[in-house]
Formats: sequence, C-alpha cells, structure tokens
Amino acid sequence: MRTRIFLLVFILFLIPDLYAGTGTPVHTISRREGLSNGAVNAIARDAEGYIWLGTWNGLNRYDGHGIES
Repeated sequence: MRTRIFLLVFILFLIPDLYAGTGTPVHTISRREGLSNGAVNAIARDAEGYIWLGTWNGLNRYDGHGIES
C-alpha cells in the first residue's frame, strides 16, 4: 500500500516537469504595462485576435504589444 502511495506522489510531482519545456510563451502584463488594475476578473479574445481584460477599474484591450484602456 505504501509503495502505491509513494508511486502516485512521485508521478504527480513528475508530470509538471514533463510539460515545463513545451516552449509555450508566457508574457506577464501588469500595471506597469498599462493595465488598469492588478487583478483581472475576466479574459476574452475577439475575432480580430485582441485579448480583452476586465478589471474592477475598467476594460483593457491587449494587442500582443501594448494595452489600450
């Protein structure tokens, strides 16, 4: 029984490492880049490819390069 639990825990810790090097780009957007609030409550992508970020202080549009409030 202990061996099964150990094996399960080992696999659960190993799985994130398998996907860590997938090359998916991650870009952090904060108030420094023009986001109206640090907490984003809603995210949507429109047909033109813009990402819309809804915060308590307003709606922001991200085009991949910058923020429009």
